[in-house]
Amino acid sequence: MWTSKPSWKTVTVTTVIIVVIAAAIWHQHLESKKIFWSMVHVSGNRFSGDAHLLEFPNGHTVLIDTGFDRYTRRDLIPYLKKRGIDHIDQVIITHAHRNHYGGIKSLLGHLSSIDRIYFNMPPRKPCDIETWPTGCDYLHVLDTRKLIRQSQVSLLEIETGQLLFSSEDDDITLKVVYVHKGEADINDTSAVLRLVYGNISVLFTGDINQQIGKYLAQNDYALKSTIVTAPHHGVESAAPNEFLSKTNADVLMVSNSANHWLGKRGKRMRQFALNNGMRTYVTGLHGNVVVTLERNHFTIDHERAMVKDEP
Repeated sequence: MWTSKPSWKTVTVTTVIIVVIAAAIWHQHLESKKIFWSMVHVSGNRFSGDAHLLEFPNGHTVLIDTGFDRYTRRDLIPYLKKRGIDHIDQVIITHAHRNHYGGIKSLLGHLSSIDRIYFNMPPRKPCDIETWPTGCDYLHVLDTRKLIRQSQVSLLEIETGQLLFSSEDDDITLKVVYVHKGEADINDTSAVLRLVYGNISVLFTGDINQQIGKYLAQNDYALKSTIVTAPHHGVESAAPNEFLSKTNADVLMVSNSANHWLGKRGKRMRQFALNNGMRTYVTGLHGNVVVTLERNHFTIDHERAMVKDEP
């Protein structure tokens, strides 16, 4: 029985249709992949602290800072359990203040494993100047780094331009924008990180203050972002408005108590956010805040509840 062969036009049209369908399926596949970023409330009603959990589409987990140990135990560890997380691939400590690294010991004791901890040693002189109770304690930092090594966890340094995580298939990168290694206010030794996923970007600013905030704003660093965390918890000594303007962010994320943010210390940054139409989320007001990042958009959910402090 004779059958005719399909013409080249039929083959071409069929091929084009297959390619278009495959491209649509692949695009949908990419769009369905999500990063979950939890800004965990580790500040109570009287303090400030940072803990940012990143859960990537491939299961990789990153924790940026821990908060004070008391809040790591009370708030962060239960939250990790709630998310079903017993292993963290990377813990990144932005700088050597206990409201950012204090929970390392408890994390090591409660999680099944941590692969790597990035934690720069602070310069001795500016650390010793900070004699207030929550200031930099050089010997405590040394002891904490020793504990990390004894726990068989890789202890690594943070460098400007360092690529901390990437997934080319998903168009995701987490990089170090800048970290100051010389003598400076300990807050200004914070590592500034930038997460990019497709067209969405997040700038994690640590506790940078006026000196480094101004320096970054006046030099050629990648600061423009969709979302920015409030430097130094949004207090008056934080990076200047010049820095905030350079980020051009639509959303401001604040890890701080309601008392600090709504009081005199938060006035400047509150006013900046209001004047620039920035949506603002504060852990002391909203509780834990979860940002779901996709390639071209994001959504934000929060608990809408104050979290009671310890007596």
